[in-house]
Amino acid sequence: MELTQEDMLQCLHALHVPEEKIAQFTGMVEQGNYPELYRCLRCLRCNYLDAVHESQKQLDQLDFLIHNVKVRRKSSL
Repeated sequence: MELTQEDMLQCLHALHVPEEKIAQFTGMVEQGNYPELYRCLRCLRCNYLDAVHESQKQLDQLDFLIHNVKVRRKSSL
């Protein structure tokens, strides 16, 4: 099953891609510039992955704080 331009737009909107980027990507599709579209989408993927890693670091720090509060709470009983 081939992805239509409408399917691509729905995916990009669901990913909260800024409108200017969506317009840029749509232009690439219309021009048949798939190598550049591929490169741009891979860059977008890297940005999302960086955000995931940053969120993981924040979760790790929060888990550390939660653990320390739990330990202190038990020792104060």
